Amino acid sequence: MNQADKMKSQLLKSVLLLILLTSLLHAQNDESDESKVRNKSTKNELVPVEIISDPPGAEIIIDDSSQGTTDSTLFLPPGEYKIQLILAGYTPVTTKIKVTAGKKLNRFRYTLSKNPGQLKLMIGPKTAAVRLNNEIINHKEIQALAPGIYQIEVEAEHYYPVKRSFEIELGKTNTIKICLVRKMGRLQFSVNPPDANCVLSLNSQVVERWRGKKSFDQLPEEVYNLTVKAKGRKTYNGTVRIDANRTTIETIKLEFGDEVPDWMVSVKGGTFTMGCTSDGETNCNDNEKPAHSVTLGDFYISKYEVTLGLFSEFIQETGYITNAEKAGGSYIRKDDKWVIVQGVNWRCGADAKARPQDERMCPVVNVSWFDAVAFCNWLSEKEGLQKAYSGTGSSIVCDFTSNGYRLPTEAEWEFAARGGKSSENYIFSGSNTMEEVGWYNLNSGNENHETGTKKPNELGLFDMSGNVWEWCWDRYAGYSTAAQGNPRGPLTGDLRVARSGSEQSDENQCRVSYRIGFSPNSGYVSGGFRLAKTR
Repeated sequence: MNQADKMKSQLLKSVLLLILLTSLLHAQNDESDESKVRNKSTKNELVPVEIISDPPGAEIIIDDSSQGTTDSTLFLPPGEYKIQLILAGYTPVTTKIKVTAGKKLNRFRYTLSKNPGQLKLMIGPKTAAVRLNNEIINHKEIQALAPGIYQIEVEAEHYYPVKRSFEIELGKTNTIKICLVRKMGRLQFSVNPPDANCVLSLNSQVVERWRGKKSFDQLPEEVYNLTVKAKGRKTYNGTVRIDANRTTIETIKLEFGDEVPDWMVSVKGGTFTMGCTSDGETNCNDNEKPAHSVTLGDFYISKYEVTLGLFSEFIQETGYITNAEKAGGSYIRKDDKWVIVQGVNWRCGADAKARPQDERMCPVVNVSWFDAVAFCNWLSEKEGLQKAYSGTGSSIVCDFTSNGYRLPTEAEWEFAARGGKSSENYIFSGSNTMEEVGWYNLNSGNENHETGTKKPNELGLFDMSGNVWEWCWDRYAGYSTAAQGNPRGPLTGDLRVARSGSEQSDENQCRVSYRIGFSPNSGYVSGGFRLAKTR
């Protein structure tokens, strides 16, 4: 082959190679264009995406755009997204998700964590209403809150409200103490007569107690109950309103007259024969004789024996501890003897078990003479009256001129039990038949009963025969034949008189003349009392 043929052959190969390379290049370009079209189609396709949270209800924010709440299914193009889940009381979730094409469903699950930020409140008064961001909350409970700035409002009637802002930080407890300031006013008070006893009370609790004219520079804003009493005047019961930053001027003039409490009976004094008047009868005891003439002045005596409920109020308000509680027990009658039983006191019966709520209207028992005296002074003070008793122990004396509550003298007790000046001379108080007027060993079931359930006597007094023994003021001693005026017993003696008989007594002990002496330091399972008051 000559040189010319070689050159032609070489040229032909080059042309064929160029054609082959050109074909390959076109094929690659076509494949690239097809891929671009395919990729463009895939990116525009919407893919189902399910976002689940525990608990549900969280707001879904994707690329700063709200997309509803969990649990929800969304449709998104494939790609990477910034997602936030926000639910009150829980720590927000911020993360990224990648949505992939070709999946039937892209599912994302999140467990929300309770926000560890806490608010602890110490609020006074406890009755105050508390709002957090304008929603009422229970301020006694610790609040779990998301981090942020909050506003708290505290308000209560008769107090200045408080509003403030505070911050809750992640993982920290913010303790806030708010004590509202009481709204205060002033009172200028005057009264006629000038020695009147005055009591200002609120919700049955004594706020102030004084005598005569008085000014108060600082009194909490309230509507108070006002009781004003004076000897020989009618009691005033009314209200007085104290307003914030104002002076209330109150003037009271008591009317003349004597007022009888509705639970007491006014007994007109007179002369009667005291003691057992049936000298020839076998049921007269020696200590009931000789019968003798007694003259009494006017007095008040309560219709009923002091109840368990009222005595309970005395204990709650004063914290008083009875003699039986101090001694560890009270006396109970066993085999015709008085024996002390541990654990028995005013709160319980002979079995040392607490008396149920439905016995609050039954007479209190297991109280000593000294317990009864303490109760009298408490009730007098509570009602703004002069205390009848002063001194301690065996040196206690009674001011019979005071207008406060006291125990009846033995003579007052018997005169009232007999029916006073309206007496029909019954054996028992109000009848010759014990069953009609009192509880005793044949009808009581060995238990004392609610006061006032039997027939009253001529004066309208209940249970003066039976139910419980009743303490009198007098020391226990024998009688004399001498006529007496307002006798109050001997000045010395170890025992105090008890009258009436009890639910454990036989008929003989329930007679109006029957008398017994008990130690004033001890409680007795059937021992109670009723109140008297000088007119």
